[in-house]
Amino acid sequence: MIRRNRRLLSAVFLLASLLMIPSSGSAQRDAETDAKFKAFFAEFQQAAAHKDHAKLEHLMMSSFDYFQAQHVAHAVVFRHLDAEGGTQWINLQHSVQGSPKIVVQQYKHRPARLLQCRATHDLYHCVLAFQQDNVGDWRWKAMVMPHRY
Repeated sequence: MIRRNRRLLSAVFLLASLLMIPSSGSAQRDAETDAKFKAFFAEFQQAAAHKDHAKLEHLMMSSFDYFQAQHVAHAVVFRHLDAEGGTQWINLQHSVQGSPKIVVQQYKHRPARLLQCRATHDLYHCVLAFQQDNVGDWRWKAMVMPHRY
């Protein structure tokens, strides 16, 4: 009877150990994704602070959503950021400086990291969306009105 209980206890322990393996693998993937995002976001913050068009374009998804439009050419996005004395640049720069609150949420039915923009005017509240591309690199996907996603 004692031997049987030991076998049962060993089997339960082994099963519990095996059940823990997938969650630790998942936790490791989450940690890697977080680390990749932090590195990407630090690079994004620097590019936004310096209005570095070339670097930001490299960090953007090829299909970019800007305010109420989809698939906006990068050059058009930069023209709009520069318009009206650069008010949207200011909006973007203030939004990403320091340690802003970034939320993990869906954007267009795909996992994303979202950041609320600081609006230059009450009518222009926006959200920045970041997603991973097909090879797993983080990219800036959108700068849209909150009701658009």
